[in-house]
Amino acid sequence: MKRIYWNDIKKVLKSYLIVIVPILAVGISIYSYIFNTEIEKTKEIITEEQKQKAKVINYIIEDNFQEAYENLLVIKNSNEISDYLNIKDEETLSQTEQMFLRISKSKKRFDQIRFIDTEGKEVIRVNSDNDNSYIVTKDQLQYKGDREYYKTTSELSEGKIYVSDLDLNIENEEVEIPYKPEIRIATPMYSDDNNFQGILIVNYLVQDLLNLFDDEFNKSEYNITNSFLINNEGYYLFNKDESKNFGFMFEEMKNVNISMENPNLWAEIKLKDTGLYENNEEVDYYMKVWPLKGLDDKIESDYNWVIVTKYNPNDLPIMKDSIIFGMKYEDILVLIGISILMFIIIVAKYYSKKDKALLNLTERIAEHTSDAVIVTDSYTNIIYVNKSFEEATGYMKEEVLGLKTSYFKSNKQSKEFYHDMWKNLNTKGHWQGELWDKKKGGSLYPKKLSIFEVKNEYNKKIVNYMGIFTDLTKTKKKEEYVVKLQNYNFETNLPNENLLEILIDNNIKVKKDNLFIIYFYIENYNSIVLKKKEDGQAVVNNLIQRIKGTLHEEDFIAQISKNNFVVGVSSLDSKNKFEDFIQKFFEVNKESIYVNEEEVFYDIKAGISIYPKDGTNSGELISNAYLAMEKVIGLKEKKYLFYEDDFKNAIKKEIEMDLLLRKAIVNNELDVYYQPQIKIEEEDIVGAEALIRWNNSELGNVSPVVFIPLAEKTGQIIEIGYWLIEKIFKDYSFIKEELSNDFRISINVSPLQFNDKNLLEKFKELGEKYNVNFNNFEIEITESVLMTDINIVNEYLKKFKELGMTVAIDDFGTGFSSLSYLKNLNVDKLKIDRSFIKDYPEKDSGEIAQVITNMANKLKLKVITEGAETKDQIKYLESIGCDLIQGYYYSRPLEKEDFYKYLRNSYSTKERDSTVGIKNKKS
Repeated sequence: MKRIYWNDIKKVLKSYLIVIVPILAVGISIYSYIFNTEIEKTKEIITEEQKQKAKVINYIIEDNFQEAYENLLVIKNSNEISDYLNIKDEETLSQTEQMFLRISKSKKRFDQIRFIDTEGKEVIRVNSDNDNSYIVTKDQLQYKGDREYYKTTSELSEGKIYVSDLDLNIENEEVEIPYKPEIRIATPMYSDDNNFQGILIVNYLVQDLLNLFDDEFNKSEYNITNSFLINNEGYYLFNKDESKNFGFMFEEMKNVNISMENPNLWAEIKLKDTGLYENNEEVDYYMKVWPLKGLDDKIESDYNWVIVTKYNPNDLPIMKDSIIFGMKYEDILVLIGISILMFIIIVAKYYSKKDKALLNLTERIAEHTSDAVIVTDSYTNIIYVNKSFEEATGYMKEEVLGLKTSYFKSNKQSKEFYHDMWKNLNTKGHWQGELWDKKKGGSLYPKKLSIFEVKNEYNKKIVNYMGIFTDLTKTKKKEEYVVKLQNYNFETNLPNENLLEILIDNNIKVKKDNLFIIYFYIENYNSIVLKKKEDGQAVVNNLIQRIKGTLHEEDFIAQISKNNFVVGVSSLDSKNKFEDFIQKFFEVNKESIYVNEEEVFYDIKAGISIYPKDGTNSGELISNAYLAMEKVIGLKEKKYLFYEDDFKNAIKKEIEMDLLLRKAIVNNELDVYYQPQIKIEEEDIVGAEALIRWNNSELGNVSPVVFIPLAEKTGQIIEIGYWLIEKIFKDYSFIKEELSNDFRISINVSPLQFNDKNLLEKFKELGEKYNVNFNNFEIEITESVLMTDINIVNEYLKKFKELGMTVAIDDFGTGFSSLSYLKNLNVDKLKIDRSFIKDYPEKDSGEIAQVITNMANKLKLKVITEGAETKDQIKYLESIGCDLIQGYYYSRPLEKEDFYKYLRNSYSTKERDSTVGIKNKKS
């Protein structure tokens, strides 16, 4: 008996090893492959994330240095410091100190503003400490002639700028505590006779920049990365271990340097601007940034920093979860379970002829595994299922015994799929894969299934099939969520930019003829959302549904941002048909909708590109459609444009003009002209509109119609606007003796500047500086300002009127505002746009001008018409009750000196009327 027992064991073990070794080998190989693939994917994701964050930080760094540079130029070109350099008395010194103090209070990142004389001694210093700016007393001023920044800057020629690398502030030969990371930006200062007078220097705090660096790299799905900012000598400018920062400032920390800690990485960094360095213990991504890139070529310094992010690949979640061969604990349990189950089945089969009771043992063990188990005979009739099968499918064991496994087919797999599955099963003895099956009640579910053949030990014929499967419903839902997150906008469920590129490229692959790309923009999106508030998204969704109604099945629409969309039209085979489509597109979207009983209009602008004429891939087509859209935004008479190659040149010219415009104030290229405003009946001058002009050495005289929209687009309009106000107040001091109390100088305020919280205080500050009587001034705003919160706007206008100023609405009738608000607004005057009178009487009856005038008179508002050029137009405007005129009929815009002469001539011709203004002599 003992001999038979050991003989049985040998046979069972032999059979078991023949079956289980290949299964384990295949299983381990698959797990290992998946494990290595997931590691590489995770590394790619982390690296890409770090690349994007590095690009963001690079942009922030450049922006900070641009801000510091521009602020220095504002101080350098101020009247106060110019007066001090040429006069140098106590009064000009005090004025310069006060100017330094004002600027320091308004610039939170300024640590110090100093003027150091030719001997290296501080003459003026303003410190900022905890939001408290103060002028340093003379007994505390220090000698700085031995400082590198002083030596370098003092050797520069006029107009050159020196920018230091980032280090810590030093006071009285000691590093200031707490540490103040800062850069120093300086320029030599010369008097009008070109004699060197000293240097102007600003200490610019960059702790906010370092905090942003920390915050940006902390926002990560993976908390295993560590990020550093180092200078071009390898010293840390930012390290979470603060004891390592700014080692070059301390003698005892000279070795705290990445070149010492990781010489191989440092060698890589010295060779390339960006790259990936990897060994068994760490993965490093690095990118050099040049803080001074893009600044004026007058900058003398040129250095770089390096952003470095690193992590240990062994800290990856997948590595920590892995036990062996990339398998997790549960995977090993599955393999162990399969091994045990296979062993039990082989034993049971071997002894089935001896003892049928062994089958019950197999069933009992199978009942305790978490995976569903199903056993069939050689004809795939079910002879056994475990409890996990019942839980996964909803079927009880009694319901499925005797059924074929094909009963659960979902019909989502093709005949070829099952053919390949049986082919692998018959040739290899096992099969593993994913498929869909049907639960009780008809619902479908995904599962991961492994099938094994069970053969008779003696004749090698198949006697059973065993299936082990796992319900993948939760896993698939998670995968679907990730895919949706990557490819769709969650609010509108439209494809995002990522999926859009795929859709376009797939269309190009399948379809070789025309593909039309419409990049469109809801121009009045902000006003819609502000007015509708919580209904803003509903309004946008309504537009999307309306557009979908114009498209065919093969066309698509994607959402790039909140108010930027792209439509792809591949259902039309000619440009003529598409032109009919685009006409219909705008006709449909011109119609209004009602939301909560309020009417809403869409104002849409679109750019169009065509495959293959305008691009052969998604990137080119989207980019060129966008350029066409950018072009049409500035054209009132156009709703859409087809892309043309000239648009790229136009964008390039716009960028070049933007760079020149940024230097216009510094280079004294801007000027103010004044166009008189006349009261028709007495032909008296009652005011003038201040108009800005730009004369550039490269471009010549640039029309405000060109550069004002550009300034508004780039945000420069705020700085230009403040320059304009100060220039007008300076000119006012030259002519104020000639003005009556009723004389008004109109100042245009752009919507962007109107929303600047400093606007009112700036008016007050400059008014006090130049001793201005605000009763002689008026601000002009456009109707677009009224499209935000009308109550807030009205309160703000009230504060201007409290100063003594009046308020006019410029270009009235060309915008979109509610007349119901007009009667309650703090407004004094309506200004009729020249478009409503310029063609009178040949092509225009003047009715709109008459309607606006009648409405203004009823609301007790003054009304003025601009652009009147003929005697017929003057007579007509007088006849309808519009008695204020601004136009070429009376005068073109005049330079300050000519405007003064105009006033003086008027004064010498007619007596001053104390209630109206200066009399005008019409030539």
